[in-house]
Amino acid sequence: MSAEVREMFASIARRYDTANEVLSLGIHKGWRRAAVQLSGARTGQRVLDCATGTGDLALEFKRAVGPPGEVIGTDFCAEMLQTAPAKAAREGLEVKFASPTPLRCRTLTGNSTSRRSRSGSATSTIRCAACGRWRGW
Repeated sequence: MSAEVREMFASIARRYDTANEVLSLGIHKGWRRAAVQLSGARTGQRVLDCATGTGDLALEFKRAVGPPGEVIGTDFCAEMLQTAPAKAAREGLEVKFASPTPLRCRTLTGNSTSRRSRSGSATSTIRCAACGRWRGW
């Protein structure tokens, strides 16, 4: 992402949730529920929310996967992530939030996929932004 885009999100991070509520007339809550439902996320699964922003979609995924599931929210703009852990705590949801670092094979991007292995178990992979390799998680 360009520095300008990151700086733009950093400048609106404090007001993002309010702006989202006003500009969408509250419809954004239904969009998140629909997105999680369409994803097919189920109890016990693992979810990576790239560009999680203030964490609302990650929290909705956590409700879907329940306590045995795992949800990680990442964002390239640390300022957007600042409110996410407190939201999760207020709702009693255990979600990990992290801003990826530009280290080889540790940089998460929005390029991820989930598929079933031959044995039928779900596997997930993430493309490393630094080297382009797919990594399991």
